[in-house]
Amino acid sequence: MAYRSRRKLDAILLVLSAVLVGIISLIGAAVGDGERIVGYWAMAMVEPGGGQITEVIDYDFGPSSRHGIFRDVPGLAPTAAVTVESTTAPDRFVLEPSYAETRIRIGDPHSTIRDRHRYNITYPLLFDSFDGRISWNAIGAAWPVSIADVEVHLLSDRELTSPLCSKGEAGAWDGCTVESIGPGHLMVNVDRLGAFEGVTVSAVPGATLAVLPAAPVAPTGEADDPGSGLLRPALTAVVFALFAAAVASRWVRSRGREWVWIGGSADAAFGPQLGEQYRARLVDHEELDLLASTEFVPPGGLTAWQGGVLYTEKATMDHCVAWLLERAIDGEIEITGTGRDVTLHRLAVDSNESEALDRLFGGRKRVALGKYDQQFASGWSALGIRLGKWYDDSALWDPSGDRRKTVVRVSGVIALVLGAIVVAVSAAMANRWGLVWLAGVGIGATAVGAGWSLLIRSWELRIRTPEGSGLWIRTESFRRFIEGSDAQHVEEAAQRGLLREYTAWAVALGEVGAWSDAVEQAERSGRISGLDSTGLYFAATALNLGSAAAAAAKAPSSSGSGGGSVGGGSGGGGGGSW
Repeated sequence: MAYRSRRKLDAILLVLSAVLVGIISLIGAAVGDGERIVGYWAMAMVEPGGGQITEVIDYDFGPSSRHGIFRDVPGLAPTAAVTVESTTAPDRFVLEPSYAETRIRIGDPHSTIRDRHRYNITYPLLFDSFDGRISWNAIGAAWPVSIADVEVHLLSDRELTSPLCSKGEAGAWDGCTVESIGPGHLMVNVDRLGAFEGVTVSAVPGATLAVLPAAPVAPTGEADDPGSGLLRPALTAVVFALFAAAVASRWVRSRGREWVWIGGSADAAFGPQLGEQYRARLVDHEELDLLASTEFVPPGGLTAWQGGVLYTEKATMDHCVAWLLERAIDGEIEITGTGRDVTLHRLAVDSNESEALDRLFGGRKRVALGKYDQQFASGWSALGIRLGKWYDDSALWDPSGDRRKTVVRVSGVIALVLGAIVVAVSAAMANRWGLVWLAGVGIGATAVGAGWSLLIRSWELRIRTPEGSGLWIRTESFRRFIEGSDAQHVEEAAQRGLLREYTAWAVALGEVGAWSDAVEQAERSGRISGLDSTGLYFAATALNLGSAAAAAAKAPSSSGSGGGSVGGGSGGGGGGSW
């Protein structure tokens, strides 16, 4: 049945939509967990003759595969005593000198890593004094990634007075505050730095201290990663989207039940007779299908193409072909030829269909199908629109269902768009900040699943009136007859002069193959010899008439360093991943 095929297609589309939501979540989580530094702890101990730097860098590679990181340090000697430690990442390193700085390249060229890792780096560094002020470019402004949770400690064997701090791009002034922890100990905290932003702290050295300030304890252990990863947001999105889609689909199906007359199968199919009054009830399409039987005659009051449109709930090429056959049956045109080499001849007969025929023929007496014809193509397209308009305007449909369908479709689009945005943003936040954001992923995925389900399943909300359901039952009953016909049934139709009419109905209901086989069997057995030669020709031609018309209607494709501002002072540089 057409509705069963459509429901199966809907189920496949709903599953695919859930997969798509999972992909959106994966992309959002990947973008949210982009490469960055999530913690940068730096300490400089300045003493006569130089200083010792300790850096603890929590580097998040995100979903990217990298060998490790590198650290470019201006003024670092190529032979300096550098140490690097990491408990989770390869910590082998080499020093690569260049004109103005030395690169500390950390990692294994033969393996790659992802996610978050902590590096502890120490190295000696000479400190220059500018106008009696020592300045340390603690976080160099050459990192191409953002840096969060910055903590800087400047320690000295002398008092540190008139402290200054600047953060931002190279050359920026001010922007951060220095806190004095004790004599000879300054600390700076910065929540976040953008890419290519750094921190410089400076002070004027004063009297020598009797006791060196106590060094703060550097972060140890593995870098804490509160992120959810990629898989959990994706699975959350898929599960919630599937659940919401199933619930919304069930709701649509319950609201898309058809009106039928109360009583038995005959009452539902034919309705109340003269002087009778029946009440109506709502039934699912499965129950509507059970009310059909097998009828040997098509439903009265409908042409073949109208019965096909009512049955499939849309106008298709088959219905246009059935309309064309009915014009031949009514003597308005004549069809000659075989296979795709078919010609339509216009006969001098006026009818309600003359306007449509005028558009197809364009003033000509005949049209050869099988190859593109611009005039025929224009008329064929207009014919399809006209048949579809009958479907839209027919009084066989309950108008309240149409209104409900419109509201549901609009609601579905809004929920789909907003939900997708919420899924992407929440997945990004979940992978960056923690599992609590998975709630947002679930909410957004629920909206997407429900919205997509409302959008693609809304066709069920266009429900038939009791009269429309009765005609559908009779149409389905006749379709079953056509589907199961044999040579004897064809003989009976030919004897009654109905062979051509039944052929048009077979085309409209998608059963032309079964009907033509039955006609061929009857012809081979001699049952219909001499009864209806035109009807036999119709049955033979109907198989290829659709492809011939399609060829005529479709156009062929064409071939064809001072203290103060950021960047000043000793240290600085930057780094990245490799």
